[in-house]
Amino acid sequence: MDKEKLLKKFIAKFVIGQTLASSLIFLWMFAREYGFIDKGQFIKSGLVILAFAIAFGIIDYILFKKKRKKERLAIMPLIISIHDTKEKLKKQKTVLNVLYFIFFVIGLTFRDLSVIFIIMFAVSPCFSFMANLVNDKIKYLENKPEGLNF
Repeated sequence: MDKEKLLKKFIAKFVIGQTLASSLIFLWMFAREYGFIDKGQFIKSGLVILAFAIAFGIIDYILFKKKRKKERLAIMPLIISIHDTKEKLKKQKTVLNVLYFIFFVIGLTFRDLSVIFIIMFAVSPCFSFMANLVNDKIKYLENKPEGLNF
């Protein structure tokens, strides 16, 4: 598979995965805050969601670890800019982690005041994923061959 197709596949996985995860978190929090389910159902459904997420995450990691690593390594030159440096990427990672923390804490703290805060809480994992991607970029730049310029 060529690199452009791998990049399109990566982007599609990201968009679909983050949309589904954020939607699930939003619906779960919204149902509790607006009285559709009680506290017991909220906890039970949260534990079930968590158990399924952990189980599928472990299965996915075991089955596709090597393939995913190769695919990510193949698309790195396409997502790294010629202007990216380790210092800039470290700053970007810090900003993304701070945004994740802010969205998570503010969304969780004020979730009962407005739907906007539930949306903030639901979108927060996206920032964490992006920070992990930036971390992969940093590792790639540290380990790239010397003759490789882009």
